[in-house]
Amino acid sequence: MKRHILSTIATLATLFALAGLGFGQTYVTPAASNSSRGLGVFYAANYAYGLGSAPGSNQVQFPKVESGNGSTGSSTITVYVGYIALPDGRRVVPFSVFAPITVGGQSNQETVTPTAVSGCQPTDTSGATCTITASFSNMHYRGEAITSGSYGLQEAIDDAFNAGGGTVVVDAQWALLGGTNATLTAALPFSSVGIADYRSQFAQAWQPTQNVATVLSAPTTLTSTTVGFGINGANTTAGTYTGTSTYHYCAAYVDVMGNEGPCSADFSAATAGTGSTNQIGFAAPAASTGAVGYIPYISLASGTYNLTYQVPVTSSVCTLTKVETVTPACAVTNSTYSQTGSNAIVSALTVNTAPLHLLKTTASTTSAYIGTPSGRQGYSYAPVGTTSSQGLTYSQQAFTVATAAATTVPEVIATIPVPTGAMNFPGRTLCVELQATEAAAGSTATVQNFEAFWDAAGSNTTGAPVLIGQVQLTATLVTANADNWSYHECFQTTVSGSSVTSGSIQPIGGQLISTYGAGVLGNAGTEVNVAPIGSLNLAGTGGNTQRVHIVWLHTTGTDGAGVQVTGLRSWWQ
Repeated sequence: MKRHILSTIATLATLFALAGLGFGQTYVTPAASNSSRGLGVFYAANYAYGLGSAPGSNQVQFPKVESGNGSTGSSTITVYVGYIALPDGRRVVPFSVFAPITVGGQSNQETVTPTAVSGCQPTDTSGATCTITASFSNMHYRGEAITSGSYGLQEAIDDAFNAGGGTVVVDAQWALLGGTNATLTAALPFSSVGIADYRSQFAQAWQPTQNVATVLSAPTTLTSTTVGFGINGANTTAGTYTGTSTYHYCAAYVDVMGNEGPCSADFSAATAGTGSTNQIGFAAPAASTGAVGYIPYISLASGTYNLTYQVPVTSSVCTLTKVETVTPACAVTNSTYSQTGSNAIVSALTVNTAPLHLLKTTASTTSAYIGTPSGRQGYSYAPVGTTSSQGLTYSQQAFTVATAAATTVPEVIATIPVPTGAMNFPGRTLCVELQATEAAAGSTATVQNFEAFWDAAGSNTTGAPVLIGQVQLTATLVTANADNWSYHECFQTTVSGSSVTSGSIQPIGGQLISTYGAGVLGNAGTEVNVAPIGSLNLAGTGGNTQRVHIVWLHTTGTDGAGVQVTGLRSWWQ
């Protein structure tokens, strides 16, 4: 009994270390445990079915070809034993349209990614129901082996995703099976799944990271057939919209990490309606590179395009995308993630305390902060240093140059999505740092502020989010140079709560350094606000996104060309 208790304590200690990614810790072999998962940790080597040295290779029966493909190209094989038994006895189906498989022997072996999987169950060994469709280059026959094409990595990622998220561990055992950096970067990413790499002495985190600079496209401008009263599933009796009123509409794509793209162009000539009990129906936008979801936006009655407010996206409005869980979004068709798009039916009126849409080239005003899109068309797992960034896009590609703003007018230079509800814990700390550069020389501003705003439904005021941090620098910019800034600030929750105005955040460690070109001395600024900022919605209930906007604000002088942010990073501290 004593030995069992000590063993259990040791196992739990290892799992707790892994759940926190154990950075800076001495190497521990996770696969030494027979558990396939525990405390949100999933061991990739234990999912490497069919590979002789895998920890689970003592399985009595492995998946094999029951009946082969009748031709090359897109065709189907039937599988005998459509599941694998993990070392802890748990049975899982390893096949999906995400996980590559290796089929065949020495003469006809190939690795393919299924395009369809059907009938595979964790109890079936008959070979009658489990089928896999893929594009095969070779013919395959009964009895041929089927093994993991990712050495258990994608299977572990899929299992973690289906369990609600977690950390997949790769270690020396996984490397011995054949896993490499290329295997890691080829894996299909999910916002809720990170990777802890224990192949060397110290752990290394891998997170989904933007691998292309191209911003998500704006959806095609809506029309009277894609949005309106009584269409796309909406009715005229269960809503709160007035059929004779004019509303402005747009929709924005969301990427795999919950970053939004620009909203579609303005549209207001929706289908005509009568009465005041209309629902508004949105047709799902067409598939678009990098998009896994979309968010509808609607103005108030007789409002404007720049004041289109986010529709709270919940399961009562549409089928939510499950690919990412950072930003609530309706599903859009995406073949990579085998997802079908969903129409949205909006019953409740949008409110002016909700977040506004994002645009690439539209300037903000003192009352309407127009964020800059951060959604990108491509992601892959990449090493992110020794910091924790689960649920955050740790490193962002360069943002579009923000539109130049007049004195005292906010210029939103970066927008960062925050996982819904993630800040609603006392002591939770979010850190942001970035480099910013004027697009061209010529600014004469004398007082510069880098400000951070919390953007969440309920605590906003008519399009304006809440200021939570302000780092100020007093110095006249050099008109002959394109000025540069280095900004760093952290934000710590001091009070949590369930209402839309019950939370508070305190800025800590704010610093701003400016440089004005080679041979020109720079200046430094520090945090202006030192007290907690209250009346914030940190809970994030109700289906709206939560964001932090970084704003450049100058109180004197001019900004001739706008500012571009590069090298933005965000992480939990």
